[in-house]
Amino acid sequence: INTHEPDSYFNRGYAKFKTNRISEAIADYDRGLKLNPQCFMGYYTRGILKSIKEEYHEAILDFTRSLEITKDFDGAYFNWGIAKLNLEKFVEAEKDFDKTLDVNAEHKLAFYNRGIAKYNQDKKDAACLDFRRAKELGLVDSDNLYEKYCK
Repeated sequence: INTHEPDSYFNRGYAKFKTNRISEAIADYDRGLKLNPQCFMGYYTRGILKSIKEEYHEAILDFTRSLEITKDFDGAYFNWGIAKLNLEKFVEAEKDFDKTLDVNAEHKLAFYNRGIAKYNQDKKDAACLDFRRAKELGLVDSDNLYEKYCK
């Protein structure tokens, strides 16, 4: 590995991620980000890895850093929302899914998860609209929630 090239660490970290060696992958992303602290994808991917480990607060910090570098990245907004959903911060999660949809108006998983956030705030009608929109965009799983909570 070229120890002076951040992509060497990012590539190796991604390979470790694909083989479910999550802690080792995070260590490689740490090294890569020390060499290139402006790599928004590095922070984003490390945030995903930390989410897999259920380290949601740390993941949120990485998604935040990613969004400080590039504002129009729907993946970071979406995973920001997922982390907050897992922390049961439903109001904040809803806002993050709103931002995801501002960037990508057809992000079916954002509709689906925003529906979950709304449902957990007792906004059933609004949640059902999101479940239906996710279904219209082709998300089959959304049909199950719609049938369970909205009929």
